[in-house]
Amino acid sequence: MLVEGQILGNVVKGLDQALYEDSVYDFASNLLTSTLSDYAFPSLVETPRIKCLFTYNLSVHNPIGVKWVG
Repeated sequence: MLVEGQILGNVVKGLDQALYEDSVYDFASNLLTSTLSDYAFPSLVETPRIKCLFTYNLSVHNPIGVKWVG
């Protein structure tokens, strides 16, 4: 459940960066979107339904078979 939350959060953040973030400048080349309060963030309504599917297989690179997610 913790890993699923990390994956979903990162997917939504990637969508946010691709679709909502924009660098806006005025005619004097001053950045107008310099803080996070200038950006729109997707809400639950704009976020598509995402389903995480996991496969479970052990790592052969350590004695207890664990892997990391990141």
